[in-house]
Amino acid sequence: SNFTDFNALEHYDGVSLRYVDRPAHLGQPDLILLPGTKNTMADLKWLRESGLEAMIWRLVEEQKVPVIGICGGYQMLGEQLSDPHGVEGEPGSTMRGMGLLAAETIFAAEKTRTRTEGTVMAAAGVYGQVTGQSVKGYEIHMGQTVYCNGDGSSAKGTVDKVAGLANGAENVVSDSTGRIYGSYIHGLFDKGEIAGRMIQTLAREKGISLEDGVWEDYRTIKERQYDKLADTLREYLRMEEIYGMLREARIS
Repeated sequence: SNFTDFNALEHYDGVSLRYVDRPAHLGQPDLILLPGTKNTMADLKWLRESGLEAMIWRLVEEQKVPVIGICGGYQMLGEQLSDPHGVEGEPGSTMRGMGLLAAETIFAAEKTRTRTEGTVMAAAGVYGQVTGQSVKGYEIHMGQTVYCNGDGSSAKGTVDKVAGLANGAENVVSDSTGRIYGSYIHGLFDKGEIAGRMIQTLAREKGISLEDGVWEDYRTIKERQYDKLADTLREYLRMEEIYGMLREARIS
């Protein structure tokens, strides 16, 4: 679900965005993105049984490939998932997470739905160049994610807040290396400046230099596509007749 979080990245030169569902297709990515899901525990089980989790772990450990999890993908990155109310399975069930972030998700009976905005604080890794940038998006998820041991400490490393949010909702967080990021915020890459700077960082790590360009916000790109669609409809449809049908329409 919510693959639209990554659509914005398809519009930048030099970026190849692939959707994979088996280890053989994972290849040698420069960044791994875990999207949201309707059922985190079931999809994490599938990720584990398919062999993708083991492949992701190997890429993280051996090649330091960064991972960004959004919403359900964020929940998967933690140490454990708990379902006391039976939101996704049997009441009281628990499941081991991927263990890439020192955090635990506890599912709640009530869904969180909110718009979110804030500012990127001091960041590292793929987010290292976007400090000070504003972030806007929305959250829609079951449960909350808390830091292990209450102080963010764990054998896997600390959890650092990266984005301070005006409404006090969930932050963007990372591990101490700046390689593993998690967030409940949908739309993190919609702002052109954030996506562009992240792409620059990834390119630099491959020895490729990308100059500053025009990094359009994804909203601007979408509006331009809507305009093209509207122009095409006006060109090939008899709009006056359609407007006439609308004026004559009656609700019985």
